Amino acid sequence: MSSQNILPNHFSNFFLNNQPLIDVRAPVEFAKGRLPNSINLPILNDDERALIGTTFKKQGREQAINLGFEIISGTVKKQRLSSWQDYLYSHSNAVIYCYRGGLRSQITQQWLKESGIEVPLIVGGYKASRNYLIEKTSEFTIKNEFLLISGATGSGKTRLLDALKKMTASIDLEDLACHRGSAFGAMKKSQPTQTDFENKISIEMLKLESKNNYKKILVEDESRLIGKNAIPKIFFDKMRSSKVVWVEESIDARVERIHEDYILHSNLNKSELFNQYKNSVTAISKKLGGLRAQELISLMTASEHHYKQTGLLESNKIWIKKLLIYYYDPLYLDSIKKRQVVIEFKGSLIDCEQYLRQSYRNR
Repeated sequence: MSSQNILPNHFSNFFLNNQPLIDVRAPVEFAKGRLPNSINLPILNDDERALIGTTFKKQGREQAINLGFEIISGTVKKQRLSSWQDYLYSHSNAVIYCYRGGLRSQITQQWLKESGIEVPLIVGGYKASRNYLIEKTSEFTIKNEFLLISGATGSGKTRLLDALKKMTASIDLEDLACHRGSAFGAMKKSQPTQTDFENKISIEMLKLESKNNYKKILVEDESRLIGKNAIPKIFFDKMRSSKVVWVEESIDARVERIHEDYILHSNLNKSELFNQYKNSVTAISKKLGGLRAQELISLMTASEHHYKQTGLLESNKIWIKKLLIYYYDPLYLDSIKKRQVVIEFKGSLIDCEQYLRQSYRNR
């Protein structure tokens, strides 16, 4: 192997440098999980991979390799090689990887070298990189102290994290999951796969470690699931055992904030918005109760009609307030009571921000 190849002891710098990557695995593998900054330019497509895999099982390794070279030859080989070359012309520092750093990435590397381009590969491939990131999550979680930003829905927890981002160490799980963490939290951008979500958390930890100037890690209080993404167990358990800064805001202030974030500044067009929120109520109708679900959907429909007639969105505050009273506040308070959280500080959004700023200045 070339001396340029990326060894496990260099993975940290490799990820921190946002290295562009060429993933030569089949699309079906790439869809299940990938490394950050990867583009999928496979050496074998899904059908070719399946055929070679069947040949390996029935006839052995040598026959499978021979079949692979037979399939990827002539025009097909030229097309695959051209796709790698085109990407490398604009990303000259790119690195190759396959699943284990085996034949697929080695053959890709060799063909590129024969064409006059030397490109390193990841030793151990995706599997070694993934294991490294999993270990990083465990190590970081065990050795660091977390401080949770908690409070009822709409209290401004995410805004607080954003306001303190420059002076504190924090991990924004909702941003990494591309989801606001509730039945109404879906964003226009699709969520990452579970593997990609976990990888993104690990990369954030690497970034924090590289700065090495923090005492506590601020994390917004979340349920285990953020949309379809599950917070890694060791990380979630640490969250649940951590102290809390409790943001306490009036229900009217919370309604205003939710209206602003979810209605006025939503990245959905208004037709999509009303349809999605009605579907969200339907999804939680068993917990809400049928009559309350019907009431909320009726209020949403009335708000939609009012918007179409007047262009105004103020009436959405009616169903938002009822949704908090009927569903989110009881759910959140019950969860906090069961957990028996230790509250380090409790106050308004402004008070909590001042407390945290002062705390970090004194550390």
